[in-house]
Amino acid sequence: MNIEELEKLANEGNVDAMQKLVNCYYNGEGVEKDNRKSEEWFDKAALHGAYGPVAQKNAEDRLRQEAKDNQKCLLNGDCCDSVFDELEFVEKDECMYQSFSLPFNKKEDGEMMVQCGEDEEVTDVQQKAYERYAAGLDNYMKNMPQALLAYYKDNYVDSTWYNYIYDALKIENVTETSLCNALNIKCLYIDRDGNFGWLAEIASKSHAVTIILSEDTIKVHKGWALNSVRHGHITDKVLGDLYYKDDYWIKHEQFNIEGLEHYWYELKFEEGIDEEITPVQRKNYLDYKKNEAKYRDMIPDALLEDYKSSYDFIEECWTWDGDEVPNEYDLEHITKDSVLDLIDFRYMVFRSDEEDPLYGWVTKTEWGSHCNMDVSTGLSIMFSDEGVEVGSDEDLWF
Repeated sequence: MNIEELEKLANEGNVDAMQKLVNCYYNGEGVEKDNRKSEEWFDKAALHGAYGPVAQKNAEDRLRQEAKDNQKCLLNGDCCDSVFDELEFVEKDECMYQSFSLPFNKKEDGEMMVQCGEDEEVTDVQQKAYERYAAGLDNYMKNMPQALLAYYKDNYVDSTWYNYIYDALKIENVTETSLCNALNIKCLYIDRDGNFGWLAEIASKSHAVTIILSEDTIKVHKGWALNSVRHGHITDKVLGDLYYKDDYWIKHEQFNIEGLEHYWYELKFEEGIDEEITPVQRKNYLDYKKNEAKYRDMIPDALLEDYKSSYDFIEECWTWDGDEVPNEYDLEHITKDSVLDLIDFRYMVFRSDEEDPLYGWVTKTEWGSHCNMDVSTGLSIMFSDEGVEVGSDEDLWF
């Protein structure tokens, strides 16, 4: 296995690959000798417990000290102004980006994001927010593990995701140390009002979290992109914590879609940022939670019926790029089990219209990925007292 393959595996969290890279860079095996890189991979492997608890603690201490030193350096003299000198605007996020050193960042360079328009300048409020972050970094690193562990235990689901990724993350084993070993902080975010926090992942990007640092106590929320800071936040009496993004109030939950294992999904509640969740949205949410198992059993039959009735269009999509419909998915062989292979559940939408309170799943389809026609190829799976209905994704999304 060459050095590129080893680094790819190591960056995916493979501890054996990390240890091999330590030796490769130290001895110059298959790559130019580089003691600095050898030490870096040693620390990354140690953070995963590869060399025992003493080495792990030493690596943690070095990581914390390095992060503290970086922030202090940036704050010396007039350096605070230069922190933002290399920011680059990214239109889709309405933010300025630049590379940035972060604690608990195990795989790559971190980033700093500052909410700022292309023709705007970083404000004094944001400068002061950064100064506050840098001055409080030691305290954040000290208190964050306790807040993260409390969040994790409150939101734990005993599924194959946790068991497969990291045995130390099982509820009976997890500790502040093992959780921080699995934590990868990707970004520091500072919004226009001076709120700030970390975007992070626990073991995998499948479990993204927001760690809000600018409030009186550290808070951890499901989801990634610091939306609870960026776009507004409410606590609904039924739905709990929600954040605002792109004309929807957002909640993250785990659902067992196909009876196999739990995954995180977005629930989108159609409403204005100055408006609250409506009674009909709460009712439909509770209805889905109550009848989730029943609806899950009904979904395959509804999808199969829709697939067969729409097969002419589906076949046109499959063959758009010159391919043929795979034998197991043609009209003769498709089954209610195999049709699920073709559906990618994306998120749930709960409409606010009291007269037409639709709600359900918005999905992408495999046949849609073969087609460049200017038509909708996704599906919506909608629920009501009558059961399950399949339609175009535009029925819910637009």
